[in-house]
Amino acid sequence: FPTNSKNHKKNCTIDDFIDMCVVDLDLLVATQNYYYSLAKQEYDQKPDTGIKYMFKEGKWEQVEYLRKFRRRDSNSMTWVQFNLSKIFYDEKDIWKNHKELQEEITYKKIDLKLEIEEIESSYSKGEQTSYSEKNTVDDLLFEFGVMVKLQNGMLIQQIDIEKIKNGLVSFFTTFTNLSETFRKYGLIISYSKEKHMHAQNAIGIFSSQFNAIGVSSIGNFDRTLSHELGHLIDYLIGDSLKRNYASDDKNHICGQIAILFRKNTIKRQTSEYKNRSKECFARAIEQFFCIRNDINISEKETHYCHTEKFNERIFPLVLELIKTMQ
Repeated sequence: FPTNSKNHKKNCTIDDFIDMCVVDLDLLVATQNYYYSLAKQEYDQKPDTGIKYMFKEGKWEQVEYLRKFRRRDSNSMTWVQFNLSKIFYDEKDIWKNHKELQEEITYKKIDLKLEIEEIESSYSKGEQTSYSEKNTVDDLLFEFGVMVKLQNGMLIQQIDIEKIKNGLVSFFTTFTNLSETFRKYGLIISYSKEKHMHAQNAIGIFSSQFNAIGVSSIGNFDRTLSHELGHLIDYLIGDSLKRNYASDDKNHICGQIAILFRKNTIKRQTSEYKNRSKECFARAIEQFFCIRNDINISEKETHYCHTEKFNERIFPLVLELIKTMQ
């Protein structure tokens, strides 16, 4: 996009673009958010007032009021943007591509907002007991590359270690053996038994701050484990790409899986959390695991995909992803 132009009118050409900048979607949205926050700070220091008319005692009077600060996002294009787009697209395709970009930007804003909220709150709930190395055991380190513990800080028992082991066997059999990857990452699996995750209503969690996965036995343990390991895969591949998550990149296979999953859910989702790219990717990994292990996903779970659509459009991409991990 151009950062400066000598001409903003309909007849502007490439020669009028003094400076240009090429960025990925992460940086574009982060930059927009930065300038939005600057504008908000400026407004807070000097709020804007306006005049409106109110009918009082039989006559109209001018009344001063405080205007609310609003972020006005627009789907329109300037002539500078339009003429710049003509360099890359046929004119008939410009608006189609612009609409697709605006949709991607909308989801990226959600991703960034929730990611910031997650990071800012990650140390405020006492996770050290739940997800740190304290009271971990190495019984599964040699074979599976993970340290394990109980989330409540008590010493984990053999029966619980066996449950985690069986879940990892199922995951490795379904996908591929990632023990060496887990060992290098320093993965901790924190088991909460029949309780939700610490200070949350979730039955599973992935914490990049602690290199840990939290899993409960509420529902299907193996299914929950596959979902959280999906987050880890997304994070590790993203780290190699210098991104938060690989699913943030629409050109990467992880991003393609996330986008297709979001577009093909049983019911269109309105929840920001459920539309989040990394959540769509993790649910795709989870649904792949369920299909391969004959675990039923109810039609009432409308934030998952129709099986037929998943098998046709997403299943082959997950298989392709697995090949890159072997």
